[in-house]
Amino acid sequence: MESIFGDISAKDVRQHADRMHNNAGELLPSGIAVMMDALEPLTERDIFLDMGAGIGNVLAQVALATKVSKCIGVEVRGELFSLGTERMLRNVDMYPLLRKVFLKSADVRDLLLSAQPPTCDATIIFANNFLFEETAKIFVARAK
Repeated sequence: MESIFGDISAKDVRQHADRMHNNAGELLPSGIAVMMDALEPLTERDIFLDMGAGIGNVLAQVALATKVSKCIGVEVRGELFSLGTERMLRNVDMYPLLRKVFLKSADVRDLLLSAQPPTCDATIIFANNFLFEETAKIFVARAK
């Protein structure tokens, strides 16, 4: 993960304090590993969805460390989406499993998550939504 995202600083992903809902706090690889260990072994039948994907580091680690068929991320901040997409494309030759990662720049409230492919096919949904706006938290909770 260091070779893909190592030069991205906290300053690159954080916003101003007065705009908390647009802040991002990327998870460390050790935290992602603990999360994956808590899950059943992921198989080719699984599709991983990350709502609030940031730069896509969770998606990349899941794609590289598991057998999931797809890792889909939705990110509201266009600059984080662009940064993550650029990193995936830059490293896909070295890490071919990154081809399983698909990032979408969108607000989760504008998507039909449970009705439209590919998000409706997700078998694992991850939402580190602590910093989401309250309306986004409610939307995610109801989108099951």
